[in-house]
Amino acid sequence: MITSKRYQIQQKLKPLYEIRTRVSTQFRKAKKANDTETIEIWERVWKSVTNEIVALHDEAELKYTIFK
Repeated sequence: MITSKRYQIQQKLKPLYEIRTRVSTQFRKAKKANDTETIEIWERVWKSVTNEIVALHDEAELKYTIFK
């Protein structure tokens, strides 16, 4: 049971890490171009994706602790 829950969470995390990597690339490009508006947009996207990653890690840790 633990393994399947952990696996499910890992499957949710994988695309989020890929999205964060792509966002990071776009964020760097916007910073290099000094495009303030685009920087703000990518920064919000970065924070949203990061918050979701953290929430899933917290969920995984909570479930792991409960079943320990």
